[in-house]
Amino acid sequence: MRIDLEKLVGSTGAHGAAMVEASRSFEETFAALEQTVHDLEAGNLPLDVMLSLYERALHLAKQCEEILTQAELRVRQVEVLASAGEEQPDLFDDAEAPEDVPFQKDVPF
Repeated sequence: MRIDLEKLVGSTGAHGAAMVEASRSFEETFAALEQTVHDLEAGNLPLDVMLSLYERALHLAKQCEEILTQAELRVRQVEVLASAGEEQPDLFDDAEAPEDVPFQKDVPF
């Protein structure tokens, strides 16, 4: 059985993957984490590969947590401004705004 190590831990390795993954969205990062955990759970890999995957999983989990923390801070900022009656900033920069999600005024929150 041939194992494609680059596919499992990335072409830059577990430690060098930070630069590549820094621009990933939460969904992409979480999907990579899920795949890494799945590969770890399979358990049919050499120990050094398992260790690299474990390091990658920790890194991805930390990235997910950081992205969620930033999102929570942005939501709290909007809530504070809204409760003070101030103009609310856009939650998304123009480059980040999801264009495929229609805005519906009639949806109750």
